Amino acid sequence: TQAFLDHMGPAAHPYQPGLPIDSYPNNTLIQADPISGLRDIDFDVIELMNGPQADRVSRVAAMRLDWFSFLKQGIRIVGSANSDSHTRSSQVAMPRNMVAVEDDSLAAFDITTFTNAIKTGNMYGTTGPLITLNFAGKKMGELAHVSRGSLSGTVSSAAWVDAKTISAQINGKTIETKALDESGEFMFELAFSKDALVTVEVHGEAGEDYQVVYPLFRPYAFSNPIYIDADGDGQWTAPGL
Repeated sequence: TQAFLDHMGPAAHPYQPGLPIDSYPNNTLIQADPISGLRDIDFDVIELMNGPQADRVSRVAAMRLDWFSFLKQGIRIVGSANSDSHTRSSQVAMPRNMVAVEDDSLAAFDITTFTNAIKTGNMYGTTGPLITLNFAGKKMGELAHVSRGSLSGTVSSAAWVDAKTISAQINGKTIETKALDESGEFMFELAFSKDALVTVEVHGEAGEDYQVVYPLFRPYAFSNPIYIDADGDGQWTAPGL
């Protein structure tokens, strides 16, 4: 996706996350094709992580800036984490996406149901930590009609996957970070004066066993947003840049 945003803009002028989508050079993304009517921004999912992290920490952060820029302008695109394992030497299925469906048995798999779950945003990306998350009873991708409440859930993982901290973010800005104890349970009390979007990130250290299993990675996970209808008008208004 990084290359996409570079190539779709004017030469040497990639997407600028601090500028509105309708300003130069970002406005190339919303110019409709004269034949199909489609725009370069008309996609459902964006890769925030792609392949190993060892040399790409800054790239993941940069992709998140672009992602939050879209979200804050009302362009609701789902964040994903993909392995990019194109060669025999590549780590398979790392990072990966965890997608919520009612029945996750192989026999019940249905491609339409699975695709719809992705498009609603009830999924997260991870290199080991597992997340459950809700705000006022709403899950990732859903809209909570409240102005205050508890962002809560759990972080769990294998014994050799170290998840140390969890950070809560409002509109892409980290507002609080907490250490995770053995229970993995967390809670953030949040209040809003206007509509917003809420996400979390989990960070950990790559221990010796982890490095053997997943070289070039570190324990990390990110959620997709829960949207907050703080003014109670029944809809979500993008907070803007």
